[in-house]
Amino acid sequence: MTARPASLQLLDSYFRAARLAHEYAFRLHRRLVEADADSEHARALLSESAALTLERMPTLARRLRSREREWEEQDLLDPSASVRTVEQMESEAADLAPELAALRARQRQILAELREILTRDL
Repeated sequence: MTARPASLQLLDSYFRAARLAHEYAFRLHRRLVEADADSEHARALLSESAALTLERMPTLARRLRSREREWEEQDLLDPSASVRTVEQMESEAADLAPELAALRARQRQILAELREILTRDL
């Protein structure tokens, strides 16, 4: 089996970062709840973080993830076809990168806002 293509490594890193950021958002929100400082706005931020991580990013990456499964099969059974699939994945990943980066930037804003609420209200 060949090395995992750079496009998939990039996608994996976006998803890993988003998951960790959402877990952090959840912990921040839990601290707000424990301090009786929770608000509708804080719940909306947590909900948006969840939507980014669990809905929007996977929806954006659906086609690339489908190609990933195709590549894995081809890598074992038809290596010459897997080369073409990797090229397609690289192109698709390049197209997706700005949107994924924008979602991650929004998630960083959400975390900053939750931290601000936490420090202000405690």
